[in-house]
Amino acid sequence: MFEPVPDHPGRYKAHVFNCYLFPCSFGAADCRFLCQASSLEFLCQHDFDFNKFVYQGVPFLNEEQESMVRSQHNQKTLHAGMQSLQLRDIDDQIISCSCNKVDEWLKTANIGDNMTLNAHTAVGQYLLLLELQKQSTMNQLRYEVQDLYQIVITRQTNCSEEAMKKHLAEQEERILLSVIGFSRIFKLLVKHKKPLIGHNMFTDLMLIYDKLYKPLPDCYDDFKADIHRLFPYVYDTKHIAFKIRKQPQLKECEFLDSTNLEDLQTALESREAKYYVLYNPLITLSKSAQRYEYENHPHEAGYDSYLAGFAFLRIAHLYAAKLESSQLMHPLPFARYLQVLKPYANQVNIGRASIPYVDLANQDPPSGRPQWFFVTSLGGKPIEGHEIANQFIRFGSVDVRVLDRHHALVAVAYHRRVKDLLKLVKKSKRISVRLYNPFLDSTLMRNVICYKNHSLVSTSSLLAEIRQLHSLQQKRTTQPQ
Repeated sequence: MFEPVPDHPGRYKAHVFNCYLFPCSFGAADCRFLCQASSLEFLCQHDFDFNKFVYQGVPFLNEEQESMVRSQHNQKTLHAGMQSLQLRDIDDQIISCSCNKVDEWLKTANIGDNMTLNAHTAVGQYLLLLELQKQSTMNQLRYEVQDLYQIVITRQTNCSEEAMKKHLAEQEERILLSVIGFSRIFKLLVKHKKPLIGHNMFTDLMLIYDKLYKPLPDCYDDFKADIHRLFPYVYDTKHIAFKIRKQPQLKECEFLDSTNLEDLQTALESREAKYYVLYNPLITLSKSAQRYEYENHPHEAGYDSYLAGFAFLRIAHLYAAKLESSQLMHPLPFARYLQVLKPYANQVNIGRASIPYVDLANQDPPSGRPQWFFVTSLGGKPIEGHEIANQFIRFGSVDVRVLDRHHALVAVAYHRRVKDLLKLVKKSKRISVRLYNPFLDSTLMRNVICYKNHSLVSTSSLLAEIRQLHSLQQKRTTQPQ
């Protein structure tokens, strides 16, 4: 989180937080998740603390899960929701043992004495509180829900039943709020509509939507509309850096060659950037994040967030300063940064896709990608995706999709490479390459023009299939995208 420093124009303080998140089970809300081995290896390489992630991770729920949990709480049907959980017997043992401890402790406890019970899980804490309410001595006890799934019980003089019920309801709500956990931060961000800044953040937006709002919708347009309603001001520093460096005002700028996040930060802190414009924003770190000033922690959430905010402020100032008609004589306000970057608001980078970026507020821009290549193997040898990629890699980044043993599709990034590539592979004895035809090269069409049960398809059947495919293609091409 970045905030202007009062009475110091052009100065900002960065407050950085790292929150390990881990979904807890609570009634029917019992998440399952999968991960790839390569993802775990990546986290290991960057010193991710798996013990902290599991043992101290902050819970979270999306709105659908929260509604389900609150419904169970209101109807006191959590036991029914727990029947399928493997920890059910363990929770029963903990609750039974805890209640016995309370009975023994009450025999000698004096007014003001207290004891602490450990329920180990959020649902165990909740069920234990419900069970303790059934005790005949409940009016003699006061329950305080604590962190780490503990309940502190204090012996007190008898209080009214109404006061006790009100107090217990408050403690139950506190448990529910702890289960909602990090989702409360999400709700605050949505409520205050602050600008949301990230770097190459399309996947982050999908993750936020699914885990903190509601399950991802089937319709892409629904996703865009919901995200824009939740966060009306989204800025992707990768997209902004790519666009800004092409502006005529920055044609002499030679230090924005890379849009990689760490490269951006290094470039914007360089001597060239320092003297390129005056009054660059000064950004200081809060005490809890001082280590980022002396050490790099790539792919740590707080560090990457700090770099994204840093890049946003410096790039915005760089562009705004160059747009000033006269020599810049004073620091620029934050509102000016939002003004000059307004054309790039709500445009999110999406790599290796048919469109150059996702526009959350409007229709996506038309595709500017070159036509795909259709690759056929020669000589009967099966196609290997990595071999095709190695042959095409000299033309920049490529994507290869193997269709079957003898055919593949290849996408390249730039139109200027198309003719060069076709010339190179023209003499190849390993593969033949031509531009992809969505009608002739479709899987169905290739299956039609083949042997069926070791005999050729009849001419009439073949013509019928071709007419059907042609009609289908015509419909697709005339429908709006």
